[in-house]
Amino acid sequence: MIVSDGDHTNEEDPLNQHAALLTRSVNIFSVGVGPWLKKTILRNLATKPNYYGDKWEWENMLHKWPTTLRPGNWF
Repeated sequence: MIVSDGDHTNEEDPLNQHAALLTRSVNIFSVGVGPWLKKTILRNLATKPNYYGDKWEWENMLHKWPTTLRPGNWF
């Protein structure tokens, strides 16, 4: 799972790690956080398009479908 705003600030390029994980058939989920999300990058890092989500998408999903999984009720 990648939790990021999508901005590359480390020395190592995440796309290199991404390629290495894909060769091992690892599913990659990405979660966007922060006010200036680079959604395109985060969606491209996820193994499948529906393996990406950000705070607002998750909140919208939780409001649409009745569920007991609400922040604060997880434990």
